[in-house]
Amino acid sequence: MSLDINQIALHQLIKRDEQTLELVLRDSLLEPTPTAVDMIAELHRVLQR
Repeated sequence: MSLDINQIALHQLIKRDEQTLELVLRDSLLEPTPTAVDMIAELHRVLQR
């Protein structure tokens, strides 16, 4: 399967303790540079297992 990645909104989850997660939202899209696209493709591959 191939991916067509054009827009990347990468948010951050921070684990504060055993029961608390904090969500940090990006205020803008990431540029789809080769490095960013490779990272998102790898995340997609790992999470689709």
